[in-house]
Amino acid sequence: MRTRALIIVALVVCGAFWVPCRADEEERKLVRHRSDHFDIYARNEDVASEREVELEKAAAQFKDLIGVEPVRGAIILEPRAMMPGLVKQILDGIKSGGGVAPVQVAPAPIQLDAADYRRYMTDGAEYVLPWCERMVDEEDVPTEGLGAQIAGQVLAQIKSQVNALSHEAGHFMLMHWAEPNPDAASASEYHYGSALMPDWFDEAVAVYLEPEEMKETRRGLMKANLKQNIPFERFFTMEHPAAGLEKELIERTNRSESTALPDGPAGLDQEAGTVFYPQVLAVLEFFIELGGKEFVRKMAETFRDGGEIGEALENLPPDCTRDLAKLEKKWIAWVKKNYKAADAFGQLAGLLPSESGVKTTKGAKGKEAPTAANWFGAALEDSEPTLKHQLDFGTSEELVLVADIDEESHAFAQGLRSYDIISEIISGADRKRATLEQLLGLAKSHTGGEVTLGVVRRGKAIQVIFELPGE
Repeated sequence: MRTRALIIVALVVCGAFWVPCRADEEERKLVRHRSDHFDIYARNEDVASEREVELEKAAAQFKDLIGVEPVRGAIILEPRAMMPGLVKQILDGIKSGGGVAPVQVAPAPIQLDAADYRRYMTDGAEYVLPWCERMVDEEDVPTEGLGAQIAGQVLAQIKSQVNALSHEAGHFMLMHWAEPNPDAASASEYHYGSALMPDWFDEAVAVYLEPEEMKETRRGLMKANLKQNIPFERFFTMEHPAAGLEKELIERTNRSESTALPDGPAGLDQEAGTVFYPQVLAVLEFFIELGGKEFVRKMAETFRDGGEIGEALENLPPDCTRDLAKLEKKWIAWVKKNYKAADAFGQLAGLLPSESGVKTTKGAKGKEAPTAANWFGAALEDSEPTLKHQLDFGTSEELVLVADIDEESHAFAQGLRSYDIISEIISGADRKRATLEQLLGLAKSHTGGEVTLGVVRRGKAIQVIFELPGE
């Protein structure tokens, strides 16, 4: 029942590239709003002013990090959704009974021609960034029931994870700092970000300029996926995980072919894509901790002038190691100490076990939500009727939801995962419907042994063999 698979696909895609498309000129009736560093074109002043806050904050962060004022840019906010139909696809997948499968979603800001660029690059603007006013069609969002709860989480995830106009503007800021007069003739040729910057650093600066809630999500993902981090030996020289896929889609666009994402697209490094964005932020913040922003500026200058990571690390303080293996170990320890793990995807309940073992939260309308009991590190609660209905169980039947789980806990080690539905307790030929009371009774008995749990995970029935700790 979790939205994790779909959102991960959407995030990897959204963070890496866009697929250009044309829009009817009649839709492009935009007003111009001028701020310190941007000309923002939007359907009205309110939309432009809201974006100005995010963009100007990013410009200030760029100056603070790199030490120079960013160039002026023109931002075109098309009055439409970047990912139309996304919420509906998620809810349709759940209603079909098959859980949430990955869907093929790619953001698609407007494609501008040469005349467009000439029109928008006035009064000092040195780049044009087409974007969309909103990420999804909110008219697809239901207002009640489980669908409203899931859709609300999806919108929150999109807002905190992919609505990154400042991120994309950051790429332009860094590119125009590194290449003050980029060759316009090379715009149709493929390369990722600034051709002078390693991909990890180009992305790190862009991520650093994101809204704080978005960066906090990435920090949580880094801590949660720290065991899957990309080794420094590879990380500092690797190509962006989605660069191959981006190149493929750009080439398809140039050939006027379909840009629908194929199954298993060549060039998409799924494993690296999971942690690449969180890791670029974590590494940059680690370097700021080690050598301050002055070190980051020197690193940027080294890369701009053709240097590599070894040369850049020479600017670290004398007491810091330059050995990549030792530096990586120090970074891992720093992340463990400074970042808080979080499951940023699919948080339907938002519950964590408290010290007392029970936690109560407020529902969407301020009503008391079900209490969660700590069961070997898993926060368990009785399922609500709407969730039972979605799983084709009677609303009077007992079902127990794993609202959240500590990844260092016994429950996690035995195979339970967040948002599992525990439906049965199986002992030999005896099968009985699981209840919260029965599960808590097993924990209190201290008899040890094994019990088999019937579990529904993402719409599929599985069994988890659970070893009960004895005294």
